[in-house]
Amino acid sequence: MEIADIAKRLIAIESTSGKEREVQEWIATYLSSKGFNVELVEVLPGRPNLYARRGESKILFATHCDTVPAWEHPNAFNPIVKGNMIFGRGALDAKGQIASLLKAVEECSYPCDIAIFIDEEKDGTGSKEFLPNKKYEGAIVLEPTELKVAVGELGGISLEIKVKGTFAHGATPWAGKNAIKEALKIVKKLEDIVREQKGNSELLQPWINLGKIEGGRDSYVVPDQCSLLIELAILPGNRAIDTFERIKPVLQGTEYNLKDLDDPIEIERESHLLSIVERTFKSLKLEFKETFFPSWSDAHNLHAKGIPCIILGSGKLQLAHTPYEFADLKELETLKEIIKGILAQTKPGT
Repeated sequence: MEIADIAKRLIAIESTSGKEREVQEWIATYLSSKGFNVELVEVLPGRPNLYARRGESKILFATHCDTVPAWEHPNAFNPIVKGNMIFGRGALDAKGQIASLLKAVEECSYPCDIAIFIDEEKDGTGSKEFLPNKKYEGAIVLEPTELKVAVGELGGISLEIKVKGTFAHGATPWAGKNAIKEALKIVKKLEDIVREQKGNSELLQPWINLGKIEGGRDSYVVPDQCSLLIELAILPGNRAIDTFERIKPVLQGTEYNLKDLDDPIEIERESHLLSIVERTFKSLKLEFKETFFPSWSDAHNLHAKGIPCIILGSGKLQLAHTPYEFADLKELETLKEIIKGILAQTKPGT
C-alpha cells in the first residue's frame, strides 16, 4: 500500500472521539504484519490506546487516532485524492501523519516504538493514562507543523463562563442587563490580558479563541444569560497560573469552570533527540526550521511523564478541524523519509 492508500483507509474509518476502536484495530493489524508486538490497552470503555514495539528503541513516535466530527466536510469519511492532495476528516490531523509513519516502518526494519492515543481532541485521556514500559530519551509527536521542527508548544487556559443578566422587554433595554453585552466586555478584557504576556512578538503571538457563545431568547427580550467557551494561549516564559490570577478579577460575578491550566513546554537545547532530528534534516538536504506548536497536543502529557518532546509533521495546522481539511501527499512522503532517517540514527550501535 502507498501512503495515499493507507491514508484513505484510515480516513474512511470514522474515529471521532469516542469511536476509536475500529481504527486502532486496523492499525494494530497493520503493525503486527510488520513485525511489531502490539498491545491495545483499554483506557475508556471500548476506547483503547495502541502501544507497539519492534526491537529496542529509546525514542517514541506518538500521535492520536481520534478526530473532530465531520462539521460539514464534504468528504469527511469518504476521502478523495485530487492531484497531490487527499481530502477527508483527519487527513491532516492526524491520520495523514499516521500513514507516513506506517509506510516508514514498512520500508525499513529498524527498531521503533509507537504510541497512538485516543481522546486527544477532547480531554487528552489517552496520553494522560499512557504507561510506557521503559524510560524514553524523547518522543516525536506527529502533528501538522509544515515540516518545521517544533521545539515546544504553547500553554493554555480553557474556560467555561456563564454570565447572568436581567430580563426586560427588548424595546426598553435600559431596564434590564444584557448578558451577551456583558459577556463580550469580559472577552475584550481577557484579550487585553493575554496580549500583555512577556515574549509577545511577530513570530510568537498569544491568542484567544471565543469558540462558542450561547445566550438570549428573542430579539425583543433583553438576554438574561450567556455562556462562553474560551481558550487562551500562554507563551513560553509565562506561567498559566500567573495569567489566570490576572483573569480572576474579570470573572467576578460570573459562574466559571476552569477546565484546563497548562504551562508551555519546551525541549532542552542540548537534547540528543533535537540533534538527531537536525542531522536527519541535513542528511536529506531539507531546511531545518524551528518553530513553536501553537496548540495543545499529547506532547504536554508526555512531557509531564518526563519524556521530552519534539512536535513534527506535515501540513498547516490552520486547515485542521475545517470543512476543507486536506493533506499534501508529497509532504507526507517527505515526512516518511524524515521518520526513516530518525529511526536509522537511533538504532542500536549508532
